Amino acid sequence: MSTPRGHLYDYFVDNFVNSGFFVALGIGLHHSALGQAAVALGLMTGAALYVCGYWSELLERLEGPAAKAYSGAFGFDPDDLLYLLTPMIWLGWNVQLLVAACCGATFMMLLTGWRLRRLMSRQSDAEAAD
Repeated sequence: MSTPRGHLYDYFVDNFVNSGFFVALGIGLHHSALGQAAVALGLMTGAALYVCGYWSELLERLEGPAAKAYSGAFGFDPDDLLYLLTPMIWLGWNVQLLVAACCGATFMMLLTGWRLRRLMSRQSDAEAAD
């Protein structure tokens, strides 16, 4: 069990570190084959991760106290994928990681936004029916 302040701290730190990592990766790859596009990809990935985290938090609040925006499988949560970042960097897969993360984060952001919009629409329809 966590305190509300602890949860808020964890939320802000997770969003800042996860987003910041990919912004930094994009900046660090500006001399790669991607050139300045790497910086743009890093910024896009960081922004998508931040918005996805924000919308996931809002989705969980609207669904109720025990809700999770995304549940994992086999004992792993989706954010456990972050443990793969270090081996990927060690293997030199930085460019591939950035491109894949940009695609994946953007997809998850859009999916989360769609789920949030659908939930808010259902809740407003239920309130209008009352």
